[in-house]
Amino acid sequence: MKKIVVVFVLFVFPYISFSQCVAQLSNDTLIKCGTQTSLHFQLPWRTINSNVTTHLNDVFFTEDSVGFIVGNNGLILKSIDKGETFSTLTSGTTENLNTIFFKNNLSGFCAGNNGILLTTTNGGNTWTNVSVSNLTSHIKSIFFINESVGYFVGTNGCLFKTVDGGNIWYNDAPVGSSNDSYNALFFSNLNNGIVVGNSGKILKTADGGFTWNTITFSSTIDLSDVYFVNQSKGYIVGSNQIWETPNEGYSWYSYNSYPTLYQDITFQTSQVGFAVGYYGTIMKTVNGGSSWQKELTCTTYEFMSVCARDSFFIAVGKNGTIAKYEIPQQIIWSNNINIDKSDIYNPIVYPFNTTLYKVTASFENTPDILDSVLISVAPFDFSTISDQSLYCGNSVQLSSETEWFPIYNKKIYNYTDQYFISPDTGFVITDGGYILKTTNGAYTWDSIAYFGVPLYSLKFLNPQVAFALGSSSLYKTINGGLSWIQLPISTPASLKSVDFINQNVGFVCGGINDINGSSATILKTIDGGLNWDLKHLTSGYELREIYFVNDTIGFAIGSNGAILRTNNGGELWTSISNSNNAYLNSIYFSNLNDGYIVGSGVALKTTNGGLNWSSCQGPFNYSYLSSVLFTDSLTGYILGTGTNSVVVFKTSDAGLNWTTHTVNGVSYIPTTLSFPTKNTGYLVGNYGTFAKLELPVETWSPSNYVFQNDLGHYFANPNQTTTMSVSAVNRLGCSASDQVNIQVYPFYANYTHDHTISCGSNVTLDLISHGYTGSAPLNIHWSPNVNISDTLNPSPFVFPYQNQQYNIQISTSNGCSFQDSVMVTVTPLIIDAGPNELINCGESVSLHLSSQWMPVSTYYYHFFDINFLTEQVGYGVSNGIWKTENGGYTWDVKFQSDILRKLDFIDSQHGFAVGYGGLFVKTVDGNNFTYPGYLYNTEPRDLQFFNMDTGYVVCDAGKIRKTINGGTTWLNLTSGTTQNLYDVFFVSPQIGYIVGENGTILKTVNYGQQWTSLTCGSTSNFRVVYFLNDTVGFIVNDFYEAYKTTNGGVSWTLLPQYLPSNSMYFLNDQIGYASGTLGATGAIAKTTNGGNTWVLTSYNGYTNLYGLSFPNANVGYAFAIGIPQNTLLKLPTVPDHISWHPSIGLNDSTITDPLANPLQTTTYHVSTLAGYCPAHDSVTVQVIPFEIHDIYFDQSYQICHATVAVESISTNYSGNQPLIYQWNNPVQISNVNIQNHYCPIKIKKTFFYNL
Repeated sequence: MKKIVVVFVLFVFPYISFSQCVAQLSNDTLIKCGTQTSLHFQLPWRTINSNVTTHLNDVFFTEDSVGFIVGNNGLILKSIDKGETFSTLTSGTTENLNTIFFKNNLSGFCAGNNGILLTTTNGGNTWTNVSVSNLTSHIKSIFFINESVGYFVGTNGCLFKTVDGGNIWYNDAPVGSSNDSYNALFFSNLNNGIVVGNSGKILKTADGGFTWNTITFSSTIDLSDVYFVNQSKGYIVGSNQIWETPNEGYSWYSYNSYPTLYQDITFQTSQVGFAVGYYGTIMKTVNGGSSWQKELTCTTYEFMSVCARDSFFIAVGKNGTIAKYEIPQQIIWSNNINIDKSDIYNPIVYPFNTTLYKVTASFENTPDILDSVLISVAPFDFSTISDQSLYCGNSVQLSSETEWFPIYNKKIYNYTDQYFISPDTGFVITDGGYILKTTNGAYTWDSIAYFGVPLYSLKFLNPQVAFALGSSSLYKTINGGLSWIQLPISTPASLKSVDFINQNVGFVCGGINDINGSSATILKTIDGGLNWDLKHLTSGYELREIYFVNDTIGFAIGSNGAILRTNNGGELWTSISNSNNAYLNSIYFSNLNDGYIVGSGVALKTTNGGLNWSSCQGPFNYSYLSSVLFTDSLTGYILGTGTNSVVVFKTSDAGLNWTTHTVNGVSYIPTTLSFPTKNTGYLVGNYGTFAKLELPVETWSPSNYVFQNDLGHYFANPNQTTTMSVSAVNRLGCSASDQVNIQVYPFYANYTHDHTISCGSNVTLDLISHGYTGSAPLNIHWSPNVNISDTLNPSPFVFPYQNQQYNIQISTSNGCSFQDSVMVTVTPLIIDAGPNELINCGESVSLHLSSQWMPVSTYYYHFFDINFLTEQVGYGVSNGIWKTENGGYTWDVKFQSDILRKLDFIDSQHGFAVGYGGLFVKTVDGNNFTYPGYLYNTEPRDLQFFNMDTGYVVCDAGKIRKTINGGTTWLNLTSGTTQNLYDVFFVSPQIGYIVGENGTILKTVNYGQQWTSLTCGSTSNFRVVYFLNDTVGFIVNDFYEAYKTTNGGVSWTLLPQYLPSNSMYFLNDQIGYASGTLGATGAIAKTTNGGNTWVLTSYNGYTNLYGLSFPNANVGYAFAIGIPQNTLLKLPTVPDHISWHPSIGLNDSTITDPLANPLQTTTYHVSTLAGYCPAHDSVTVQVIPFEIHDIYFDQSYQICHATVAVESISTNYSGNQPLIYQWNNPVQISNVNIQNHYCPIKIKKTFFYNL
């Protein structure tokens, strides 16, 4: 894989003039409290006077004091004072010298153009020419491996070797290389060497130059130098690039570096190196090339060569340029507070208060350098909610957000797991096998162990005992990480996670993933890790984490959505099914029931101890989620990867809602979370990713408006517009503040105003909405206390008997108040004492008091059917479904659709409706209606359901549909007819009737499986069918003809009266109603004798009535179609608090149906009692005087003074009480016989008739 290394350029300096050639220290800086900053202390390369203007091409120091420089025109310079001054040596040539190399302090070579090769054996004091036959190339570089073996390279394929210390040189160039131009070479040992040249040419030998192989290179630019720090790792520079090889030069990878043309590269150590080039550029690395920093130089001339010694560095270039960097003998930083000096030039500081840091650099040859930098500390990232508005009496949560901030470390690790045992003391493990420890809250780290294998999981049982797991190894400490021992563990699986219940019982999990597939593995130990038993092995997935909630219940999760659960301490594991196959990474339980799992783009939650899992709704669908952790039952965090960012999702309500926090300053994949306390958290990840959260303690003011709940969350409940201020201080001593403006509106409550009710009914004064969301109870007071259920209830029901205004006053505990009033208009009760009666004197008659249908409210919509479940709650269907909860005074649309014709409710939750085009609608909660499915190819007309599953629908063309699953699917029943069917009525689940057009009457006695055709002699369209029981029923046709059967439809009798033909309903076996139209006028008919006779009432102004609905035996509803508006009619309850007067002749003057037997014509007045709905009516009972029509006797005995037998006396009395007779002149009367024509009893008497 191609290696891309980003150069971290801390300061980018422009081309500076000599006046800027001074030490550079970071500018005064402002940081946020708790965060870090690097103090970059950069010393310049001093300009050394060479006393020449000739181009200098190469530099070489034989020891710290003695060094040489070569240049154009045969120039050779020498220094004996560490490069502070140089003297000119005699070279004996005017050729340009390009390279110099010393085998030891005395013996060396320099070479240049046109094959010039010079040597010295006396430390450069004198130089002699070395003749190489036929050599005319420009020599660019010379290199000696030891005292004997050396090489030089140059133009025209020049590559020569010596094995005798340079006395004799022979051509070592590969065949066909005469057109190559070589610029530099380097040997890491006798065998391995690299030559670089123009056009991207690289030659490599692995056998001491006997053979040279061309290395494929990714560029054709000219390569100018090469350097190896060991046999494997080396560097090349050329043009504006730096390359690195990790494999002896076989392959090369480019660095992104400073844009200049590089000429030379060298390393002081394996980590510290320099590359030089145009415009006075010197680049330095201190981490083996991972990053490069531009050095501060005092020239813009091109550097051609650089040399590194222990105490200084020298670079030389054009126009006689010499630059020297002297390594300070000592660098001292003070103030010594909160500073990481592991990189003395670039210490990391993290002051919690504004701090002045001073630096002193001491040198051997130059004066000390003193400087200072002021680090000012700003408040940490802390913010509250935005400005709020609320209604008086409410409260608002004063939520705040504190942001995560990055922690930087000089060493870059891939952190795989972490554990903090306190807010300051924690441990991390890396995929490089390191265990690091911090004792100051992650600002500095010490390496406490190194195992050389990747580590994946870290588990602390207590501050002393911990386990660190590698892919095939386990390490344990019992002294807080001071020392670690390796525990024996053997498995072919790659282990990923460890968890210990106690010091003896523990588990590891992992898996195998190879060409044969994947398999999951769980091992258990009961002796602290000395021995392990295999407890689970399953193919198809790998396991990523193992986690125990307590000693017995544990989980293991992994790839392909795998979730395993144990409830017996890990002896047996059961797979828990879930709906995803994502890679699951982390699991955490906030209590025994509530747990969370996160993985690749998925978050799951359980509320029953892990038996079932469902998806958490949140903003993390496209994130890679790596870790989850909760600090209490409500507050939790999920760690994830966003788009080139690290994100933390936070919930404060047990996962119902999540907020997203992007962690600034880190962008690599995060791995784990750790919260040693609920206020301090850490996250780690790849490539040095580290961040920290320090939640503060908050103080809000004004305090009289602030309270805390049981979880410590702050709330404000001001009773006036207020600015709430907060000061926040975290455990580091960092502070921040913010404020939020709270606009307070007057307290309000919305009531359904101006109700209209029928007298005798009640209505709830519904509190529809209000602005109060507090937990403290509201103070409620209604007045006057007249016919109201509870004056302290916010939504009482009232039952006034006349128009009444109710006044409400609401107040809150913090002084907010509200006043309003509700007007209840009462429609007067109309009672009917019944028709006048005619009786004979001595007879009795029953008086029947009833109520009359009255309008409730008018509407513009047209209901085709209604169904009231209670006196208050009802439904109507039209082009949708409407619902009322106040007895029909107002309606809310619950569902919009095409025309619906009929509806049926089986209880307050479950209802059904059918309509145009096969439309079928249902509800299971009384409020929300859905389409379970259409009744295709049908035109439904009516329906009836027995329960939430079983129901029937009748349709046009003789179609009957039945469902046994609530309308999800429908069965086609055979009706035996193609006539349109209009109404259905089932007496019981077995017995049902259907009527339709052209005299169609159908009956089933077997749950609708077969239908029998009945006939009544009419071929009109029947619209209504209704049965009181198995035998007695009624049907009505379009011509208002009504038929009655008393034998289950075998025969039918035409009733003598017309009946409306839309709806019929019986309250009991005697009292029933029929509604609809007679001609063009809406009408309601009533029977009180089981349907034998009916009293018809026409309602002028209405053309038709639809739907009869009686929620109980006392109250009924019908919907009337009128012009211009439609009306809901209500039959109110007959009052029972009444009085009849006069009471003479009544058996009870306080009941609705008294028995009257006045002796003379009497008008009875009935009225409700005081305190009830005022209503009155009267009925006259006309009494025909008592008459004796005749006395019958045997006339054969009409003899003066004879005995006559009276056989009977005829009267107009038809009562059932005995008559009392009184005879005039009863002297000789005895044993009279009298008979009333209407009385079956004969009383035989005899008397003496006086002739």
